[in-house]
Amino acid sequence: MNKEFFAANHKLSVYTLKPDTSTSYYYSSGAVLLPNRICITENQFAPAINTGVNRQKVVGQIKATFAKKDNGTYKQNSPYHIHTNIWELPEYNLFWGYGSIGISNESGRIKETGDLVILYSASAARDEIEIHFFPGMLKELHGAFQYLHEIKRRNP
Repeated sequence: MNKEFFAANHKLSVYTLKPDTSTSYYYSSGAVLLPNRICITENQFAPAINTGVNRQKVVGQIKATFAKKDNGTYKQNSPYHIHTNIWELPEYNLFWGYGSIGISNESGRIKETGDLVILYSASAARDEIEIHFFPGMLKELHGAFQYLHEIKRRNP
């Protein structure tokens, strides 16, 4: 896939760490896709089982629930939960990792959407996290990473 295709489908949301917390992030700018408040952890939830097609290491998770006042693309089915494992891709170590957005389905259980998210933070403290969205592009993982890698190399 070419750069123009990735550019046309790329959405970015930026979240900032709430002062005096280690996992609570609040929306600060960009596309409104997730809840206003999200929790991004580094393996502080129950570990995921590395089975199936995905054998990379789990390096974190995104968990959130849409509040009544929240809006966002992924607010679709009650109870409006978001749960995404963040997987490491060592060949792109500039980025924290990637995942597929998991949202509540009609029965309230989490179901993956196939929408690729790539997390990036310019600082080791991760006080600001960029969440890059590529709808329906989980299978284009390497192309999306290459596209973002070129952007971040030019504009860190």
